[in-house]
Amino acid sequence: MSHLPWVAAAALIGFTSLAVLLGVGGVAIGWQWADPVVGLLITVAIGLVLKDAAREVYRRLMDAVDPALVDQVEATLRATSGVLGVGEVRLRWIGHQLRAECEIGVAHTATVVAAHAIAHDAERRLTHAVSRLTAATVHTEPDNAERVAHHEPVIAYR
Repeated sequence: MSHLPWVAAAALIGFTSLAVLLGVGGVAIGWQWADPVVGLLITVAIGLVLKDAAREVYRRLMDAVDPALVDQVEATLRATSGVLGVGEVRLRWIGHQLRAECEIGVAHTATVVAAHAIAHDAERRLTHAVSRLTAATVHTEPDNAERVAHHEPVIAYR
């Protein structure tokens, strides 16, 4: 998620201070409309910042995650030694923290211990690479033609 609305709010404080000075200066030199015009400009600026902030809050409430973060997770998984492919990736905000659920393909000849080690390495790399990601559940899949067949008993109940 972007911090843009909060940066914009900080900039708005500086803008309103400058606008008030311009309004006071305009009235001081005799332009009576300076104060109402500046007031309208400030109102428009506040409305724009409010719109952006409301959009970000709504996205957080709906658990929306920036697509760039998903791309970063996928790239980090692909760069992990032993990962032959990346399946479904899900990111979710829980408060101010991110959690990930990921599927990776490993060699179908890998032992359970080796696949487990690859999953832990992928989790470690993800929590270091992605800001605010505190945990990742990494599910390993054999990277062969039987990959779908392993899920048939579960798929029947979905």
